[in-house]
Amino acid sequence: MALSASSMRGTTQMWLASTASITQIKVGAVQYDGHLAAGEQYSVPVDFVYHSHWWKDDPSFGDGEHGWGYALVSINGRWLITDDGLG
Repeated sequence: MALSASSMRGTTQMWLASTASITQIKVGAVQYDGHLAAGEQYSVPVDFVYHSHWWKDDPSFGDGEHGWGYALVSINGRWLITDDGLG
């Protein structure tokens, strides 16, 4: 939650509440894309192993290895997550 911008906290809370475990987290280098709008040009790729609770069998996001990305923005001198997903 501490790394999420206020606009992202609802999504972050949902993931924190429904995740059994996330392990083997590998955070990649910050990526810059000058073609995107100012304030939306930075992202971080992350790989991890996800395990859901046994009662939350979600076929759209199964257990196992995943690659994910987090969009970053500087707010009051801190880099915070403003979006996430595969692209």
